[in-house]
Amino acid sequence: MIGDVLAPSKDVQAILVYQSSRFMRNATKARAYKDQLRRKGIRVVAIGQETTDDPMGHIIEGIFELIDQYESEVNGLRTSAAMRENAKQGNFNGARAPFGFSVVRKEVRPGVKRGALVPNPTEIETTREIFRMYIAGRGAKAVARQLNQRGLKSRDGVLWRKDMVLKVIDETAAIGTFFWGKRDSKTGEVRDRDDWVGIPCEPIVDQDLFDMALRVRDSRDPKKHPG
Repeated sequence: MIGDVLAPSKDVQAILVYQSSRFMRNATKARAYKDQLRRKGIRVVAIGQETTDDPMGHIIEGIFELIDQYESEVNGLRTSAAMRENAKQGNFNGARAPFGFSVVRKEVRPGVKRGALVPNPTEIETTREIFRMYIAGRGAKAVARQLNQRGLKSRDGVLWRKDMVLKVIDETAAIGTFFWGKRDSKTGEVRDRDDWVGIPCEPIVDQDLFDMALRVRDSRDPKKHPG
């Protein structure tokens, strides 16, 4: 939207939102974007929180932006806590299951359903074949190439890639435990293992097969085996 309204061919005087939170819930970014827009003569007007276009109005607008960010961060903490508790109860958070599994809604108490991971019959054999080929000495890139040559498509129907193969190899759900909260939702960084929550599920790969694949992966890791 910002790129569109700032285009030379556009004649925009204002962006209307119901409340300031509908524009941005990050106070720093909101201020930066609004300053950029003001220089082009474009105002962001919250019709439910309208302020004047003067120094006093800008202060009030900044207060609204800080409140929006505070509410967003508090809601994020509450949501994260609720999802953690849901995972501790053995329920799957989210709609997209790791390859080899599907998410089904199961009734945990009258009128309340929660997600559960169950093996996906159409993906189990492909998952096992990935492990077998990888252990046989083929690298992840070669495994992806062979899967594509054999017409074994991924869940989304796209061609397999090296990173997709390695993701299957690394997924512990294959041996009966999916870990929720492995990565920080904002930074993407891996959290301490103590912060992970294990969710049990039905295994689809033998433990020995899984362990062998990880040993092969580690032996190919240039960080662990430089040169």
